[in-house]
Amino acid sequence: MKGYSHTINPKEIDAIKALGFTIKTDMADLYAFIRENFPNLDLLSLLAGIVPIFSQGTTLRIVKRIVSKDKPPRLIIEIENGNLEDERSAWGLRRTFVREDEECILLNDYLQVPTQYRNKGVAKYIYKNFLQQ
Repeated sequence: MKGYSHTINPKEIDAIKALGFTIKTDMADLYAFIRENFPNLDLLSLLAGIVPIFSQGTTLRIVKRIVSKDKPPRLIIEIENGNLEDERSAWGLRRTFVREDEECILLNDYLQVPTQYRNKGVAKYIYKNFLQQ
């Protein structure tokens, strides 16, 4: 089976910002960071597929961040809506893509799903989207 190929472009970074993400990067820009360290990563499709989930069942403000660090190259995605200790209403996710030598590793830092959405395939859907990348 042939691998998935994607080349990010600057318009995708603008679309990610339009989804409400703040971006903090150690390099000149996120576009260059992804092209250099995570080729084929379709970040816009990933985020556009999971962001709508985090607005379910909450009126709280959803904070969305992307942080990149360069040693080792890491791309951190965080989405949350407040106090993660509130199991009834808190949504939270932190995933980290790490480039080590020639490998890309995905760390599942945490996933918090409100009680009412557990055991309904939400976590599986989110994990699937990340693993496809």
